[in-house]
Amino acid sequence: MAEKKKADIDLPFLKVKEDEEGSYVEVGPIEVKGKKGEEKVRIGPLNISDGRVDVDRSQGKNLEGMAWAAFFIVVGLVWTVQNVYHVNLEGAVPIGVGIIWLALNYGRSRIGVPISRVTTGLGIVAI
Repeated sequence: MAEKKKADIDLPFLKVKEDEEGSYVEVGPIEVKGKKGEEKVRIGPLNISDGRVDVDRSQGKNLEGMAWAAFFIVVGLVWTVQNVYHVNLEGAVPIGVGIIWLALNYGRSRIGVPISRVTTGLGIVAI
């Protein structure tokens, strides 16, 4: 019987690895791992194996990072508009922060991560 050849492809959006233990394919956010008698599929925060679908709870940290990025973008835009156009935007930052906090908690609820009552309340007050 012919020996199985190892194959490795490593491109920016496509990774293929194959060895004696099994195979691994990654296309963008989709990962497929196949080992003897076992196969796992990962699509973003979803982990699928043996007919079960689990949500990866660590995605909450990604949401917090995006919220911080949005905060700095809002503050930078407000500061730039005020200095360039000499316009007074006193309430823009609190409204922006309120929208960011509410969006963060909405995102948390969609992926199954517990929401923060504090930021939800402060987001409502800020708007």
